[in-house]
Amino acid sequence: MGLKHNPALLSRAAAHYQAQKRDDIAVVVATQGLGADFLRKEVEMRGIRNLKVLPWQPYERLPEVLSSADILTAIIEPDAGLFSVPSKILSCLCVGRPLVAAIPADNLAARTIKKARAGLVVEPGDESGFIARLDRLLDNRALREEMGANGRAYAEEKFDIAKIANRFLALAHSN
Repeated sequence: MGLKHNPALLSRAAAHYQAQKRDDIAVVVATQGLGADFLRKEVEMRGIRNLKVLPWQPYERLPEVLSSADILTAIIEPDAGLFSVPSKILSCLCVGRPLVAAIPADNLAARTIKKARAGLVVEPGDESGFIARLDRLLDNRALREEMGANGRAYAEEKFDIAKIANRFLALAHSN
């Protein structure tokens, strides 16, 4: 997590579930740098027991890390949303887990999540909306499974390497 993210959204979600005595819910973040430092301070200062900050994981473990979650999240601030797309969105679709994303609605990642019917999107900074979308998925296993399957199907259709290679080759040969 860097400057284009809002880690407070995750610490507030974790604190919300702790206050609700939802011991079955943990917010797990694998990151380093400013975001990790902020979250560790939140854990210490606010006593948030269900917020786990793990060190950065090797790239080869990304599918395993993402697959370990019931719900994945993506966060990007409005300013960064104009020029940045959370790159992990495409990986999230591949592992078949639903997403709750706090991303500007006009961002390509938000449009992709909606088009794929693979998750729920709220505007950045909408803390209550973010938690409400998490609640909706936590309370509805069938919806989680459906959105996860939708994301995986979208990835299989759109990321087919043979189709992509053929399109690339066709473009290269047309010049």
